Formats: sequence, structure tokens, C-alpha cells
Amino acid sequence: MCVSRTSAALKILSEGSPRAIRFPALLDEACKRANSSQPKRAVAEKLSMDLFEASTRSNQQAEFLAYDPRLAALPSERPLASPVVRLQAHSSPLVSNLRHEQIVLNGLSRALVLLLDGQRTRNDLLRQLLTMVDEGRLSTSHRQSISREQIEQQLTDDIERTLSWLGRAAILMS
Repeated sequence: MCVSRTSAALKILSEGSPRAIRFPALLDEACKRANSSQPKRAVAEKLSMDLFEASTRSNQQAEFLAYDPRLAALPSERPLASPVVRLQAHSSPLVSNLRHEQIVLNGLSRALVLLLDGQRTRNDLLRQLLTMVDEGRLSTSHRQSISREQIEQQLTDDIERTLSWLGRAAILMS
């Protein structure tokens, strides 16, 4: 039944988000997950129409692209933010991600994006951000009442969380 293929396709797109998935690969995997026979032209047409209908209801379900943006859903050892996002973040907290959506960067996310040039490791990022904290250019919660080690641990955890969010927000590049 095509509904199960459509459901499988939407799940595959959700799992791969924000990365693009080429339609032939999506069709093959959706048919496998739906335990259906190999795709035929009519099945492909039906699935494409179902996905198109889903995209007209909400671009959160499916979006059609004519290109495959170089998205990194997961941060690499030396994370790289889009150069356009880094440039925009210098002058505004509102940036355009690699899917041309408007994203608001605040505090740590904005400071971190400015450092994500693909050259720095997480330890490098931590040192840079600690310097910003020391200089008062970046604040942490309860800065005065916790030890330096606690600040480092908090910042390390915050860096990981923020990098993961930046990947999901289509700001990181591969």
C-alpha cells in the first residue's frame, strides 16, 4: 500500500534531516521499509505526488530542492559553519541557514558560529570561549559562584549541545 511507503519516506526524511536525500535512494529505502516490491514507475509517481502534497501542507514534512546543500547534520572534529552565516553573525543575530531559513543566534550560539571556520577543534573552541568569558564578552550562568573547573565543564557541555543544534539548524557544512 502506498500510504506505508509514504510514511516510510517521511520517516527517512525526518531521520536524515537536515540533509537532502536523492529521490531514487529515498524510493528504494521507503519500499524496503514498507516491505513492498522494488519500485515501479507508478509507485515512484505516486510517492512523489504524496511527498509533493506533504510539502504543500508543511515544509517541515518534505521539501523539494534542485540542489544538494553541503549540510553536516552532525558536527565534525573541526566544525565548519557556512561562511555566509559567519559573516551575517558579525552584524546581526538573525542569519540565513543553508536551507535559506531565518535562524536567530543568541549568546553562545552566535559566539560559537563566529569561531567555526573548520580549523578549530572542540578544545580550541573551549579555550577561545573561556577567554571570552574571562574578558566579559560572554557570560555563563552563576559565573561568580562556581569554580573555573565547573565553568569549563559547563562550557564543554554547552559547546556539544550547541554544535548539535547548529547541525540540526542547517548551519554546519560538510
